[in-house]
Amino acid sequence: MVAPGAEARLHDLDALRAVAMLLGLVLHTAFYVSPPIEGFWPVYEEWAYRVDAIANPYLYLIMVLHGFRLQVFFLLSGFFTAMLWERRGLRGLTDNRLNRIGLPLLLCVFTIIPLSDYAHSGELDLRRMVFPWLIDFHHTWFLWNLLLMAMGFAGAARLGIRFRSRRWWLLVPLSAVPMYFMNAPVVGADAGTHFVPNPIVLIHYSMFFLFGAFMYQRKIEMRRRWVYALLPALLIAFPAALYFMAPAIADFAQVLDDYDTAVSVATTNAAGWSWAVSGAFQTAFAWLMCAGMIGLFRMVASDNRPWVRYMSDSCYWLYLLHFPAVIGLQRLVVDWPLNAHLKVCMIVVALTATMLLSYHYLVRYTPIGTLLNGKRFRPHSRPRGGSHSSAPAGDRRVR
Repeated sequence: MVAPGAEARLHDLDALRAVAMLLGLVLHTAFYVSPPIEGFWPVYEEWAYRVDAIANPYLYLIMVLHGFRLQVFFLLSGFFTAMLWERRGLRGLTDNRLNRIGLPLLLCVFTIIPLSDYAHSGELDLRRMVFPWLIDFHHTWFLWNLLLMAMGFAGAARLGIRFRSRRWWLLVPLSAVPMYFMNAPVVGADAGTHFVPNPIVLIHYSMFFLFGAFMYQRKIEMRRRWVYALLPALLIAFPAALYFMAPAIADFAQVLDDYDTAVSVATTNAAGWSWAVSGAFQTAFAWLMCAGMIGLFRMVASDNRPWVRYMSDSCYWLYLLHFPAVIGLQRLVVDWPLNAHLKVCMIVVALTATMLLSYHYLVRYTPIGTLLNGKRFRPHSRPRGGSHSSAPAGDRRVR
């Protein structure tokens, strides 16, 4: 294997980070057939109204994805942030994070986020563009939180803090503490979509980010056998978390006319001990999935495959663009006389194909592509040496 400090690109971790982002597309598509909640999602398939909320399979698909996807992403982001610091120094790290995260997010404030507002509510709220503290970042909220984490990491590094001590292993059990204070009665952490970050959410995901930095600085070797962590995650931790959360989920499912009311009823009626036990199992699920997914991708994606590398390059664009596009396609097909599950598959396939075409012809070799991923060269115009990018290997799209 390639050591964490080596110059070769870490194809497996790069691909895993891309998959963690792209699973967001599946997650937001699944909302369309999840139990309908007034004010949560703008359009639902008629089938979702006929199926009992507790029996809806998409509810459990959403909770599985939501229970580990962003934890994996933030852990890998911490790993690559520490790598970037080692290779470029604090100044290079800060410049990279501002250019790769801050500037795209700022552009989204005036483009993608207003489009998402319009797609979700049917109204264009120009106040959000004028007064940024009113912003609902929608699906881009994790970029704002990631930028805050990266700047916090740079500040800690400037103060001489290092992430090599074994005490950083305490982040694993301690991450169950903020999970206890989450509000949503589902498996998985809350989202912090506003300009003023939710401190509980930020602390929770920061623990995974810092552990990723610890993994890099401690030179913890990624192992294929970690894949076996998927078994206890999916067969023990997730079912147990669901079991102890079941009373709150049942209460939540009975009050779906308004999201805030449903959350309030469920959290008020939930027993503190069952909420805490469920939170502990949710935390275990997230960490086991992180290890298991790293092991899985170490097995299947360590080699340099051009199509995998291409998907890794494209995922940033696909994720930024997908949210208003998903809702638009859902509104388009909602009245079509087709099977609901077929519509879900159609949306995912059509959306992915269309956005990949837009990436290839409108983004990859343009200033937008350079902003998101660094410079790319067309095959017939590669510089000598065959380099595809001006960015160092292993750091094509560190976010």
